[in-house]
This record gives sequence, C-alpha cells and structure tokens, in this order.
Amino acid sequence: AGGKVCYHSNLAGTDYSVLGFAEAVQVTLDKQNADAEFGALMKSFFASFVPENGGMQRPDPQDAGGQYRSVLGLPGGISGHWF
Repeated sequence: AGGKVCYHSNLAGTDYSVLGFAEAVQVTLDKQNADAEFGALMKSFFASFVPENGGMQRPDPQDAGGQYRSVLGLPGGISGHWF
C-alpha cells in the first residue's frame, strides 16, 4: 500500500479490508515431520472456529466481518503437495 502499514482502522488508506490485504504469519515446519505437523496445525486452526450465524467465526469475538477473513498460502500453490 505505498509503504503504508495496513490495519483495520478508520485512517484513510490504511484499512486492509478495503485494500484487499490480509495479516500474515510464517510457519516453519520440521522437514522430517512436516506432513504430521501441517496436519496438526490445520486441525487445530479449523477446530478453533466456532459456529456463528450459519457460518464459522474466528475465536476472538472482536475479529468479526470480512476484514478478518482467513487466508492460507501453501508452498507451490494449487500444484503443491498440501493442496
């Protein structure tokens, strides 16, 4: 966003929900146990969501709405091992 820090806020030009961005973290898995670790990570991640209004809600009740969408990037994308 032109060098700006994006966050869900009222400051013009910084709202990542409007800019189409998402927060990101990088997870490093042990190469020898990567499949098991990735499976456990996905199970834990999706189990943390709670049913809400016919959909699923992130565990933090303040994280509501489209600006708090969850995205997942996989090595290799749709051609990768875990897709």
